[in-house]
Amino acid sequence: MELFSLLLQTPTGAPAQQQANPMVTFGGIIIMVAVFYFVFFRANSKTKKKRTDMLSGIKKNDKVMTIGGIIGTVTSVRDREVTIKVDETTNTKMTFTKDAVRTIVTEESDLTVEGS
Repeated sequence: MELFSLLLQTPTGAPAQQQANPMVTFGGIIIMVAVFYFVFFRANSKTKKKRTDMLSGIKKNDKVMTIGGIIGTVTSVRDREVTIKVDETTNTKMTFTKDAVRTIVTEESDLTVEGS
C-alpha cells in the first residue's frame, strides 16, 4: 500500500502545471458558437427560404403532395389556401392551407420529399 501511495505522489522537483489563459478558453467558446450558428441556423434559413419560394410558386394544374400524403392537382390558389382535386372520377376537391403542401410533384422528383 505504501508503494502505491509513493507512486501517486509527484516528485518534489517537478515544475508547476501552467493554467490555461482564460482569454484563449473564452475565444475558443466564441469560435464554437460561431461555427454552430453558421452550420445550424444558416442551413435552416436556406431551407425555409426554399420552402417559402416553393409555396409562393404554386399555381393551377400543379400536382402536389400534402404533409398527410394526399396527392392531387391544384384547382385554385388563394392567399393562404390551396384547393386540390384528389379524385378525377367523382371530382372530389379538398381545401388546405398552403403550409399543408409538402412538395410539388414533377416527373423528375418522382414523389421524393423535399425538406425531410
